[in-house]
Amino acid sequence: MMTISPATYTWLVDAFTDHEIELTMFSAMFVTGLTPVEVFQRLGLAPAPADGFPALGDMDSFAAYETDGGSVLAAVGWELSDYELGMRLSVDTAIVSLYIGVNKDRFTYFADGQEVTEFEVAFPQGRSGSDPDRLVPHLQRLGMPVDEEDDDDGFYGRAASSSALALAAIVTGAHLTPAHLTRPGLTGTMASLL
Repeated sequence: MMTISPATYTWLVDAFTDHEIELTMFSAMFVTGLTPVEVFQRLGLAPAPADGFPALGDMDSFAAYETDGGSVLAAVGWELSDYELGMRLSVDTAIVSLYIGVNKDRFTYFADGQEVTEFEVAFPQGRSGSDPDRLVPHLQRLGMPVDEEDDDDGFYGRAASSSALALAAIVTGAHLTPAHLTRPGLTGTMASLL
């Protein structure tokens, strides 16, 4: 079995970074044990075929790809998941909603219809939720700061984003690789989720 680390997801952070201005902006949802078709069914959406993740300029759609352990959905510019959507999708499973934006970033772990752990991607020490410390062993293994006194110098931007993606893959089992993007995927419009 592959060891997942922050370096595992630098390719995805790079894909959603405008390198001219060094701005990373994306939203992802890692879903345990559901295929993209099942995700779309739970959301009441009609899917269309996808030919890759949305490009940096595509602000109107999201794409979903099947992984070995579930599905990963991604969008650019919009927050893919809100609280109600996360609660609804996580019934009888687990999901991570991850948003990296200009003035805000958020990691939220939902399980069995509950928000378990939430924190700012660049500040995992400020966790909240019904069980805010549930993911601490994974945070520590990934080298993420977990306590107020932890040294968090350098833990922002690309380091924080790739660590959050690795954490999402670890806790959901939905590990996305570039090879998954060569398989058929599904797409939907952001307007259908709002």
